Amino acid sequence: MKELATEVLIVGAGPSGLVLASDLNRRGVPFILVDRAENPPQESRALFLQARSLEVLDDLGVLGALLEKGLLMEKVRLYKDRRLEIVFELETASRREAPYPYLLVVEQHVTESILLRKLRQTGAGVERGWELTKLKDEPGQVRSWLRTPGGTQLVRSDYLVGCDGANSQVRQCGEIPFERTDFELIYQLADLELQWELPSNEVIRLVEGQSEVVATPLPGKNRYRLNLWSPGLSAVPLTLADWEKILRKLAPCDVALSNPRRLKSYRAGQGLAQTFRQGRIFLAGDSAHLIPRGMAQGLNLGLQDASNLGWKLAQVLRGEAPSELLESYSRERLPVARAALVDPAPLTESIHWMSFLESRDELDRWSKLDLNPRRGAQRGDRAPDGELLRGGDTSFLYDRLDGLRYQLLVFSDRPDPILEKFFQTLSGRDYPSLGLHRIGIGPQATIDVEACLHRAYAAKHGDMVLVRPDRVVALRTSLGQEDRLLSYLAEHLVETVS
Repeated sequence: MKELATEVLIVGAGPSGLVLASDLNRRGVPFILVDRAENPPQESRALFLQARSLEVLDDLGVLGALLEKGLLMEKVRLYKDRRLEIVFELETASRREAPYPYLLVVEQHVTESILLRKLRQTGAGVERGWELTKLKDEPGQVRSWLRTPGGTQLVRSDYLVGCDGANSQVRQCGEIPFERTDFELIYQLADLELQWELPSNEVIRLVEGQSEVVATPLPGKNRYRLNLWSPGLSAVPLTLADWEKILRKLAPCDVALSNPRRLKSYRAGQGLAQTFRQGRIFLAGDSAHLIPRGMAQGLNLGLQDASNLGWKLAQVLRGEAPSELLESYSRERLPVARAALVDPAPLTESIHWMSFLESRDELDRWSKLDLNPRRGAQRGDRAPDGELLRGGDTSFLYDRLDGLRYQLLVFSDRPDPILEKFFQTLSGRDYPSLGLHRIGIGPQATIDVEACLHRAYAAKHGDMVLVRPDRVVALRTSLGQEDRLLSYLAEHLVETVS
């Protein structure tokens, strides 16, 4: 049997696997991406990309193509018993705080095709029809046996990542415990043409009692995705006549339904892996967590799993960070997934699947922006964006955070010999994975337009914020405590020896 060798084997070419492959690819990390399906999917349930996910996809260079294919949703319009209850703005922040403070509707298979096209432009791709059947996690390597159209293939890799969905073979072969709850939700779904008087750039929620229909516009004239949830809902797919009867009962206006492309039901379960890392094996996306509630929360969590893991694998494999860095993946991502799980008792009684879109704080948390300028961005928070001015040209902080390195933000509001001494100390150390940004005044400094970064980070003169490659705050410190920063760099980054 001929063996293949690579640094990372990724099993599963869905959104999580494709984002991880794209991230490793741009960092020059060899990988093999496989999927047991012989052809890419042409339909999907997940539609929504959150603000934080849009930042991840922009960093990978695919957001422009997604914006061309998708629709920006501006509002959620909620009707209860056919009466308008609330019109909720989906713009989660100002442009100065977040580059994409909105919700993008784009079908999951379209997202996957755009990510795959980007990969293929660099000569990478997916080995299709390859199914994992056995693995051995050994010191220094993982051996994986895969069933392929040409027979059994053995792959040796430094690390193995399972992005292969709810019934993950990586999770099962790796014997990683996975706890499923004993309940499931049944949804009804329809893709069709819908004519009514309601706005075509808004998500429409129609609620009566414990039943809810969510109508989401899709690209194309009068195209909509309808989702229905109600306690005790049958798994038998509804007919077009059934859907028309339901909407006539719930909608505040006349409706006309036609040309159904898809009428089906689906079951949404809930579960969580005990750990997202075991030895040299990692889990991401639905292989790590099953989230039953709507608005593509599972999809977005998976994209952000991949974003969290990719740079860590790259830095360890390139010798730029110690292997202990990988321990932080499960420690950081598992609590995020656990927080997205729901209590089955109220969910099956009275809580609607999009009820979190009635609170600004809940929307910020769901979008993974967590904007709170009063306390400022802290360790583990997303690093806020902000507008900068230098040499008469304006730009945004995120334009300077390329996603490939750690970035140190130093707030410098006045001349300070102690700060200059610190810069000299830092320049005497060679960290190839560290960039420096001086915000305020002084040599090579940029001006913080309207002090937006000072507010977002609750920063004052001498404050320092270290931002990870995935745009998450790694450390906050200040003058007088700069040894904390130097110790962190010594522990987490490998210094180049001249």
